[in-house]
Amino acid sequence: MQPVLTNDRMKRADRMTIESGTPSLVLMERAAEAVVAELHLSFDLRRVLVVCGQGNNGGDGYAVADILRHQGINVTVFAPCGTPQTPEAIHQAHRAAKSGVSVTDNPELATYSVIVDALFGIGFHPPLPEAAKRFFIAAHRAGVPVLAVDVPSGVGATDCDDAAPVAAVTVTFAAAKPQHYLYPGAFHTGRLVVAEIGIATDTADIFVSTADDLRLIPPRRADADKGKFGKVLAVVGSADMPGAGYLAAKAAYRVGCGLVELFGDRTTTRTIGAMLPEAVLRPDAFSDPQKLLSRAASVHVVLAGCGLGITPTRKRAIGALVRQAAVPLVLDADALNLFGQNFPKADVPVVVTPHVGEFHRMTGLSVAEIKRDPIGHAREFARKTGYTVLLKDARSVITDGATAFINPTGNCGMATAGSGDVLAGIVAGLIAQGAKPFDAARLGAYLHGAAGDLAKQQRGEYGLMASDISQNAEIILDRLNEVLR
Repeated sequence: MQPVLTNDRMKRADRMTIESGTPSLVLMERAAEAVVAELHLSFDLRRVLVVCGQGNNGGDGYAVADILRHQGINVTVFAPCGTPQTPEAIHQAHRAAKSGVSVTDNPELATYSVIVDALFGIGFHPPLPEAAKRFFIAAHRAGVPVLAVDVPSGVGATDCDDAAPVAAVTVTFAAAKPQHYLYPGAFHTGRLVVAEIGIATDTADIFVSTADDLRLIPPRRADADKGKFGKVLAVVGSADMPGAGYLAAKAAYRVGCGLVELFGDRTTTRTIGAMLPEAVLRPDAFSDPQKLLSRAASVHVVLAGCGLGITPTRKRAIGALVRQAAVPLVLDADALNLFGQNFPKADVPVVVTPHVGEFHRMTGLSVAEIKRDPIGHAREFARKTGYTVLLKDARSVITDGATAFINPTGNCGMATAGSGDVLAGIVAGLIAQGAKPFDAARLGAYLHGAAGDLAKQQRGEYGLMASDISQNAEIILDRLNEVLR
């Protein structure tokens, strides 16, 4: 996993580093050196335009220009919003001027090979000033590639100006920021480079999952039987949506679960069982919640909701399950819709896997509010209920109310019917094998996205189906098992 620092935590870490004895100008020089190194690696430096702001992000830009000038590179500074205002930026601007860096008020964009965007940093709040908007719109039309310093100008912590540049590369410092991964900022970030400049990141409480985290999935013993790999009780499917139950149950098997039992009405369990002969059928009515609780007592995890449908008897049964079950629960789709905004307390770990629309119904927040701060809202719900939240979106967020993870895998081809059912099955299958529920949620999201990325390579985004994701999950696990273990 890799640390992610919010704007406030980054400022705090920066301040602590300075107070511990590293001058701010030294940090600025290190940042500039990292930017220059990336410029040499990735861009044509025939003629460089550095766009500088008035604050310390602009100071980074002036320091970049100064270094490039000393390297004999043709570099020009453009300051569309005025002269530097902070002591550090003023110092760096004076150094650049003393080195002979030229300044322009009207850059001919077509003559530059790369633009360094050092106008606004992570503290920016949209909208962009008109002068900056005009410049970035013109730069986009000219087709000049952009390297953004820390964050593309116009990208805020929770929103983004439409005129913000789409960077080819963003060089940030110490740690990634949430807006690098969460949309709409992710649209503008390009390839992200995190440069180490001597700022500690041990205050981070947000992380990005990585493939190496899959080491947390319990290893498989060569002498184990199916009981060692866990049992899932899948309370899924209905007459209208048996496929959702099938996809979820199959996904649990695909990630290594030893046994899946299907609980539901006789017609639905038989329908799913015909598609998935490996499943054990436990047909029963929902009218007596004790029957469901009895079955739940004999497994390692219960998966409920995928295609389940909403009826009064099912609502009572799932409510009893949440209040009285003795094993972890994974609740998806209709198991979430059943409760509205009144989720009961549970004595066992509960993982909920809503998409943004379901989370809107669960919280009363608008979709726009959720998308502006998915980490904050998911955390609040997790703290209130005690559940682990896997909030599904183009960049899913996973949190237990304290620590949060952003999942970096996946693609828009996965926005297809059944994809969420596969994810819920993966999470349940990992819990059955002994993964902690919070770990299963974040690792399941990573694995689900990686399997979808492989499916994109195989089929493209247009023809990708949920069953492709499920099938590829086992391939991803086996590949990573060879590398990581």
